[in-house]
Amino acid sequence: MSSVKEHMLSNDGLKIYFGCRECDEPIEDQVENTAYGWTVDRASDGVGTTETTIACSECQTPYTIYVVADASEKRVYIPEFPDIPVQFHDDTFDHDDYDEFLAEYASYEPFEVYGQSVRELAESPACAPSHGTHCGVVRSSVSSRFA
Repeated sequence: MSSVKEHMLSNDGLKIYFGCRECDEPIEDQVENTAYGWTVDRASDGVGTTETTIACSECQTPYTIYVVADASEKRVYIPEFPDIPVQFHDDTFDHDDYDEFLAEYASYEPFEVYGQSVRELAESPACAPSHGTHCGVVRSSVSSRFA
């Protein structure tokens, strides 16, 4: 794994950047990260929130940083100062383990997959023959004429 990807996947927190309201000093810090809970029944139950308090290194002005993660995006804001833009990298869809899945994926012979699918469909109770059809496919008598 590359060092950039290792850094992205590490759970060191969420790096944020913004300017201090009092002294205009740039603030760069790590805050507690959160993620959306994809395994919940209701979408509103999966919203993740965290609260972290940090202070400016120059003037010691405290800031309470909120991180909110929902299904589509992540938001970082300071409720006491909503006009201060907080910059961060939205990592909502960064690490879904798909690369690891592809690395371990063993492909199957396409005809074997097709054959297994046909057998499973033929064994399905919904595919019982009725009125000249089998699994939704109309049987043709054309093939029997040329046999």
